[in-house]
Amino acid sequence: MRAFTLVELLVVVAIIAILLAIILLASEKVTRQARATTCLSNQRQLALAIASYTGDNNGRLPNPRTDSYDVQGSPVGTLTGPRNVWVDNRDGGRVTADGIRSETPKALEQGALWSYMDATPLGYLSPMDPTERVRSYSMNAFVGVGGLSPGARADEYFAFPDLDDASMSPAIQGTRFDTTTLSRIPQPSRTLATITEQNINTDGGGLPINYNEHGFVVRVRPPTGTAGEWIDVPATWNLGRINISYLDGSIDAPAILYEELSLRMEQQGHGVIEYGSRPAFRFFTQILLPGVIPPEIQ
Repeated sequence: MRAFTLVELLVVVAIIAILLAIILLASEKVTRQARATTCLSNQRQLALAIASYTGDNNGRLPNPRTDSYDVQGSPVGTLTGPRNVWVDNRDGGRVTADGIRSETPKALEQGALWSYMDATPLGYLSPMDPTERVRSYSMNAFVGVGGLSPGARADEYFAFPDLDDASMSPAIQGTRFDTTTLSRIPQPSRTLATITEQNINTDGGGLPINYNEHGFVVRVRPPTGTAGEWIDVPATWNLGRINISYLDGSIDAPAILYEELSLRMEQQGHGVIEYGSRPAFRFFTQILLPGVIPPEIQ
C-alpha cells in the first residue's frame, strides 16, 4: 500500500480546515439566533407584564421613566414625581472604581413590573447585550405619560412632537397627548412597548452612565427636509435587525438598520442624525404613537 504524498496530505488538511470553518460559522449563527430568540422572548414577557399591570390598575399603564423623581428631585408620590415607573433607580445607582454610574438590581425590584416579571432580573437582560449592565431594554417614552404636567403632549418631560411649531395647522397646534391609560392607545398592536437600546449615555454633569435613563424616543416633529434626529438609538447587536415588542404582546425584529447608520449609532450613541430618505427613522415615528401623532408631522 503506497503512502500519502505531501500534496495529498495538504489537500486533506485543507478540506478538514474548511469543514471546521463551516461548522464554526454555522454554530455561531445558531448561537446568535438562539440569543435573538431569547431576547425577543424577554420582550414579549415585558409586554405581557405591562398588560397584566394595566389590568390590575384600572387600565393605567406603567410610566417609562426609570426613577420616581422628576428633574427637580421631587420625591415619589408628589404631584411632579411619577409613582408607577417601570424601573425605579431612585437610589442613583452605584459608581464603579472607573467613575461609571451603573444601575443596580434594586432598581428593577423597586419598579412597577417586578412582580409581573416573576421577581427575577433575567427577563430584563438580553443575552445579546455585550455590556455589564443589568437591563438591556427601554420602554416607549410616549406610552404611559401625559398625566402629570398640563403642558405634556407625549413624553412626560419633553414636548415631542412640537405641535406649537408655526408650520403646524391650527387644528394640530396646541394638541395635548395623554397616554396614561390603555384606552388612550388607539392602535396597541402597532404601538411600540419595548426595545433594545444602546447604553452610551452621560448624566447632566458628564458622568458616564452604564444604563439607559428613561424611555426610548426619536424627535417626532414637523418634516425637516432630509434629516431625522435619533435622540436615543437602538442596539445594533442583531446584525441590522432591531428587537422590539408591541403593546399587544407581539414581537418583531425588523431589518431596518444599514451599515452607515449602524456605525454612526455605535460611535455616537445618542443624537444621531439620519439623512436622505431616513427609512429607519420614519419606521419609528410610525410606531411610537400611531393613530395619535398625525402622519403629516412624521
